[in-house]
Amino acid sequence: MIDIISQRTEAHLTALNQLIELHGETISLFANRLIDALMQEKKIFCCGLGAHAPNAAAFVARMIDRFDCERPAFPAIALTPGSALVSPFVPGNPEDLLARPLQALANPGDIIVFVVSADHPSLQSAFSTARDLQCQVLILTSESGLRGPDFITSESLLAVPATEPALIHELQLFVLHCCCDLIDNALFGVHDEDNFGS
Repeated sequence: MIDIISQRTEAHLTALNQLIELHGETISLFANRLIDALMQEKKIFCCGLGAHAPNAAAFVARMIDRFDCERPAFPAIALTPGSALVSPFVPGNPEDLLARPLQALANPGDIIVFVVSADHPSLQSAFSTARDLQCQVLILTSESGLRGPDFITSESLLAVPATEPALIHELQLFVLHCCCDLIDNALFGVHDEDNFGS
């Protein structure tokens, strides 16, 4: 059993090193986009489908509550199949699963973070809605996962270097946690010498 744990640990560390080497700058860009939006009093939506829904919900929970420091709540909304904004009011057309809540709640300049690893009938409609509403879009996916729509730049899409489902989820959550940490540091100086480790 220890051998299996060691193998998984080694695979995880290798993938993390690849992630930072390949996408460290993109993670910083993601965080900066989120920081700018928050400073302009915009909202952050995080959409997660299937097995990715818990990561989206966890990210929003940390934005609203806290990550590593006490701070004001950030305006963040989770759009997942299990959320109160989605599941009780699913329309007859599955393509509207994410689009309808966005039409109701999103405004120009808001950021919509998609945590996905494969296409879904509701995604293309949600992308179109985001574009029509002039929202910013960030896509967190996997190596063999979703390719973004034409209006998404390479700086707005991050594909974690993994194909195994469990490792994809671990790396995506790591990216989201990095964003939380970078946001807290930029806005509240949590890594300043006086605050670090407190």
